[in-house]
Amino acid sequence: MDVATGQFHAAVVTDSAGPRTGDVPQGPGLVRTVAEQGEIAVSLGDRAYDSKGCWSAARTVGGVLVTPPKAAAMRGLDPDRDIALTQIGRIGEAS
Repeated sequence: MDVATGQFHAAVVTDSAGPRTGDVPQGPGLVRTVAEQGEIAVSLGDRAYDSKGCWSAARTVGGVLVTPPKAAAMRGLDPDRDIALTQIGRIGEAS
């Protein structure tokens, strides 16, 4: 969604259960779909999108993923995520 205009650029409706029905499997494809329409600067997501595929997809299209890391997050999943973990370590996480 374009936060300036409120216009949706990509969406996926999945079955209620089964493979590829959750948020995480859909994230990389949504990022790529929007990137095909033009530039992506930032992709926002909740903790569900803290996955290697989502971080990698955002970087591949020249964008940045902004999502809080999962509670037990460890370094090494993705370089951009490691930067986020460092920043959270310095300033803390918003409550």
